[in-house]
Amino acid sequence: MYNEVYRNMSLSGKSKSTFDNYIKSIAKIALHFNKTPLELSDDEINDYLLQLKEKKQTSYTAFKHYVYALRYIFKYSGREEKNIKLPVLKKKKAIPDILSVEECKVIFKIPDLLKYRVMFTLIYSAGLRIREVAQLKIADIDLQRMTIYVRDTKYAKNRVVPLAENMKVGIKKYLETENPNIWLFQGYGSQKHIATTSIGRMLKQTVKAAKINKKVTTHTLRHTYATHCVEMGMDPFTLKELLGHESLQTTLEYINLTAVKRSNSFSPFDKIYEAKS
Repeated sequence: MYNEVYRNMSLSGKSKSTFDNYIKSIAKIALHFNKTPLELSDDEINDYLLQLKEKKQTSYTAFKHYVYALRYIFKYSGREEKNIKLPVLKKKKAIPDILSVEECKVIFKIPDLLKYRVMFTLIYSAGLRIREVAQLKIADIDLQRMTIYVRDTKYAKNRVVPLAENMKVGIKKYLETENPNIWLFQGYGSQKHIATTSIGRMLKQTVKAAKINKKVTTHTLRHTYATHCVEMGMDPFTLKELLGHESLQTTLEYINLTAVKRSNSFSPFDKIYEAKS
């Protein structure tokens, strides 16, 4: 089943991260019952999902992966009638914390290691997801054309985004100092990229040191990038492409957009360090 599902999901354009989440969820269900989900009754499945939902340590995202994985397996196996019995997911939309310009500047300065200073500014300056920045290769950074090639994205849709002018010096210095091999941000060993958990842990320490009383994750930097772009005049159509959203509605959902004119793309990282007139 593993190889068949992987092949089918790859052909349908789903990303490897989606596949990994689905397979992990299906494997946990199979281990719990000692049989595949296809062999389970509706009551067994829904009782299991209820137990998951009632556990405080089960996040909405984790619960969503279980339900979506089951839906995919049933559809793939021609058992779509079982989807009717699965719960409809409705997430309470919380307004994300957005960092101020000054808070961003503090976060960019605090890390002792150049690696993390460059990493955090790069996430913000290009609106990258944590997985996207972790998987950047040196070859993805084009210092001549000033672009970043973003691969293996959430929607399996690679994209090219502008590299902020103010990032050029920092990246050059980082490459000369660290001399990475393949990956822009190496993990343990030159053949592995940095783990997303390492990025999250370092950002958490940085935010604590900065004494910022907001819930800040790497995705907060992405939300902040998008919000600052809008506040500085970027139109939602351009922003949608830069963020790699599948639909404009996704862009509009988490940013309070006002009527703005079409504009050229830019990075707010350049704007916040513009020379004062």
